[in-house]
Amino acid sequence: MTKQTYWIADEVGTHALVTGADERDRWVRGDWALAEEPTEGWVHIWHEGIEQPGRVTVAALRDLWAARAWVAGPPPGGVHPFAPEPPAEPESKPKSRSAAGGSTEEK
Repeated sequence: MTKQTYWIADEVGTHALVTGADERDRWVRGDWALAEEPTEGWVHIWHEGIEQPGRVTVAALRDLWAARAWVAGPPPGGVHPFAPEPPAEPESKPKSRSAAGGSTEEK
């Protein structure tokens, strides 16, 4: 399932894109606020294989870096946008009762 993304901005107007309500809430509890998608100003950008984000103007991302597979992402310390999704936890199999009354797990 794809998580929703949210634009946030810090006190000086640098924008970042975070994924999921938990990440949004983590940043908004700090010094970040929910924001609209920026059309100008600064934005944090990420690339696969790069550990921390860069910071460029929105125009530079749109006109130069996006063509090189850089994307808007969270501030430094955020969840890397290229990180693989953690595997879903396997569903536990239902337990059934044996004739003796004890529970057994189905295999």
